[in-house]
Amino acid sequence: MPTCRSFIAITLPEEVKSSINQAVRQWRSLADQVKWVPPAQYHLTLAFLGEVSQEQLPIIAEATAAQLVGLPPFIIEINGFGAFPSRNRARVLWLGISKGTDLLQEAYRCVWSALVPLGFSADRSFQPHLTIGRVKTSLGNLVLSDVPAALNEVRASFTVRQIELFKSELFPSGPKYTQLHVMPLLGN
Repeated sequence: MPTCRSFIAITLPEEVKSSINQAVRQWRSLADQVKWVPPAQYHLTLAFLGEVSQEQLPIIAEATAAQLVGLPPFIIEINGFGAFPSRNRARVLWLGISKGTDLLQEAYRCVWSALVPLGFSADRSFQPHLTIGRVKTSLGNLVLSDVPAALNEVRASFTVRQIELFKSELFPSGPKYTQLHVMPLLGN
């Protein structure tokens, strides 16, 4: 039975991607140390599912949509630069979420309320963020303290109107994401 790597996420409007990319562009001189996420792939992951049978994908989408049915569209704001696991040992570079975190957390809970009965193990604690790059080698404090002000000053708001199920294919040039299902937020 064919499988595919899958995840559930919130995508960003084009104007928000463009705004973030303008700020990130100022830091691209670290290209040899950081693999930057292309703006077309910016998203907020709610659940990484791993390898899933293609037959199970519509079941996942239907169950998730049913859990999300009461959730209204909501506004989130992307703001603030950070790194995982820490700025001292940065492996993942990200922008945080400064507004709308309550409903974003609720969306996360709804998604996992659908997934756990289907046999998926819940992710560890949810820390909403937008990954902008992955560090190839260990960057020191000095470099991260020199993050351009533009990254710390990014403020981009948008209304989340849907949550999407994606397929992720890995290639030497980087991953390719394909939208499989859209789950609209229809609550009041």
